[in-house]
Formats: sequence, C-alpha cells, structure tokens
Amino acid sequence: MRPGLNAILGPSGCGKSSLLDVLAARKDPQGLSGEVLLGGVPPDANFKYISGYVVQDDVVMGTLTVKENMQFSAALRLPSTVTKKEKNERINKVIKELGLTKVIDSKVIFNAAYCDAMS
Repeated sequence: MRPGLNAILGPSGCGKSSLLDVLAARKDPQGLSGEVLLGGVPPDANFKYISGYVVQDDVVMGTLTVKENMQFSAALRLPSTVTKKEKNERINKVIKELGLTKVIDSKVIFNAAYCDAMS
C-alpha cells in the first residue's frame, strides 16, 4: 500500500478483518505465508504494541470517562516496561490529537439509535 488514504473493500466474510489483523500483528502467523514489510523492512517486535485500528465492533465501557477508557486500553496494550508516567503522557497526547480534551472527563455513551440515524 502506498502512503495516504487506502481502502479495503469487499463483501462480508472475504477476509478484510483478517488482513487487518495480520497487518497489525493481531493474528497468530501460524499457517500463514508471506511477509509484512514496513518501508521494505519487517516491523520490530514491539510493532503490535504501537499500532492498532478500531474494529467495527470495538466497545468502550459506558461507565468510564474518555480518559479512563484510554487508561484501560493502554494498560492492556502497552508493555509493562512502559512506566505509568509514560502511559499517561501517551494518553494525553492521543486525547489532544483526537480533539477530545473538552470531553476528557465525560462518560462515553454509545447510542445505537444515533448510529443508525448517521448511516
């Protein structure tokens, strides 16, 4: 894929999510062939901890705030060698980059009716 906007299209069940899982190092490579290269070289062992994508059915906890959900995700995704201070710095950077600073202490509410209206 070339840098920039890319799209993966296809009908349900054709392997789009499996491809993304392989590219993000979320899938066990057992039984797979080929190689994943980033800029022509294999990604390092930490790649799966610093990359990610939002799956279609990704769920956040509605009882937690934006920041608490980010902390929960960081606790699960980042290696234990990353200090709490470093995790909080990353969380705050992501919140700022996503423009969520004003709602950092708001609970995340999922409203299916709203999503249906937007589609």
